[in-house]
Amino acid sequence: MLSHVLTLNEIESNDPHSPCHRTQRRFLCPFCGNTKPKDAAHRSLCVNTLTGAWICHRCDERGLLKDYWGNSQPGASSAVESKTIISFAKAPTLTNGFNWKKSWFVSSRLCGTPGAHYIERRGIPARFAESCGVRFAADWYRRPAVLFPVKDEIGGLVAVSGRYIDGHIKMKTRAAGRKSLGVFSTPEALRAGVVAIVEGPIDAISLALCGLPAVAMIGSNWAEWAPQSLSSKQVLIATDSDEAGDDAAKRLYEVFTGQGCQAIRLRPGCGKDWNDVLVRMGTSSLREALKRFILP
Repeated sequence: MLSHVLTLNEIESNDPHSPCHRTQRRFLCPFCGNTKPKDAAHRSLCVNTLTGAWICHRCDERGLLKDYWGNSQPGASSAVESKTIISFAKAPTLTNGFNWKKSWFVSSRLCGTPGAHYIERRGIPARFAESCGVRFAADWYRRPAVLFPVKDEIGGLVAVSGRYIDGHIKMKTRAAGRKSLGVFSTPEALRAGVVAIVEGPIDAISLALCGLPAVAMIGSNWAEWAPQSLSSKQVLIATDSDEAGDDAAKRLYEVFTGQGCQAIRLRPGCGKDWNDVLVRMGTSSLREALKRFILP
């Protein structure tokens, strides 16, 4: 029987037919999957091959593969024992000398900053946005911006999306890192029974403010692990009401229904995106309009 201190070889031996050549790999869980059918739909254990972090979404066991302990910081083994996920990724990517990961870690909490004023002008209380992980940086590629963390399936930071607040029309947003590996998620959205899929983080927060958990793809494409992670949920495809959003919605509908999801197109009715709708309708009216989609 496998111990809770796992190696990649042990996991692969338990499920030798798991697809490889991916950053996020899925396996049958050795702790809770022995009585389950050995097929793709029951691969509930996810491993990040960059960091070594692993988690089972069925039994909630998690830790850091022993293979990665030698490359981690002191005390990595205690992360397994305490069930705390630690992401030990490669060195931060430098773009024209800019260290995006360092900029994220030295950024400010949102409340009390110019970023809070920007967020509140978009109809979202700063404290609520802060509870969703939003931060502020005075120097995000030399411009002030509100920052949104982009995380992988296990919760490791893989990118940051910045929304500039200085009013310049040119380049309103700038993301850094490998955003294709993750999503921006409002609290507990990946665990909710009903979840909305949107394009931008501010749209996700707008819906979450009205009681509907949401995940933002940071554009019109999605991380390869997202459809399977959300396969047991009711998915509301809430992309923008423009040509790109409608095209993404069609592709998402095919992907999610192919995973056995109940997928519904939730198109913004009085604006291009859901933050436009929030600003025009207000929180109470939008919450009432969304009530039939929200679980009690």
